[in-house]
Amino acid sequence: MSPKLILIEGSDSLSEFEIINQEYLLGRVAPADILIPGSGVSGRHARVFQRGNDLLIEDLGSTNGTFVNGNRIAGPAILNDGDEIGLGQTVRLRVASPGAQPVEPGQATELEPLGGTMLESEPKPVPPPVRIPTPPPPAPEDPRATVVGDMDASGAPPQLQVSIAGGASRTHELNRVQVTIGREPGNDIVIDSRIVSRQHARLERMGDGGYRLVVLSTSNP
Repeated sequence: MSPKLILIEGSDSLSEFEIINQEYLLGRVAPADILIPGSGVSGRHARVFQRGNDLLIEDLGSTNGTFVNGNRIAGPAILNDGDEIGLGQTVRLRVASPGAQPVEPGQATELEPLGGTMLESEPKPVPPPVRIPTPPPPAPEDPRATVVGDMDASGAPPQLQVSIAGGASRTHELNRVQVTIGREPGNDIVIDSRIVSRQHARLERMGDGGYRLVVLSTSNP
């Protein structure tokens, strides 16, 4: 006698269906051969087919999955007498194969095609974990560097005000990429004071328009 699918939960439209042909489409709407209008059943949910002496089931990309004995299948799986098929979480069918030797329900045996022949799939090796390299720590800031100003909101270049004890203060507009400061006349900003080195410091423009101060002489920081 031919095997049967017996509905045990999820719909009243089907009680049992005898598997006579080589293949049957299970789904919620036509052209499915076995119509099961359950809420969790896709239009084309799965197919049941015979290959040799085996009865198999294969999910057809359903939304809620196909299960055999509670295990979701990813490829064709062999069905044995007494196995339970789940279409989503709401519909269950039982396989009845008259005259078949009873098989203890358990893990579904999934198959995969290889050169046109269905073979039992071996466990796929687990890929090694992907190690994300730790980024290198940021380069230490020059301990002699100090941020001294930002670009004005109006877009005007920043200014540096220099005050010397006993003298008038002077304001210098910073409009170069680098501005040298020191006692010698060749510097961009000349400060005539004995405590200032010949080439004392340098102002460097940063990406945001501000400047940082780099001390060049350690004798009079």
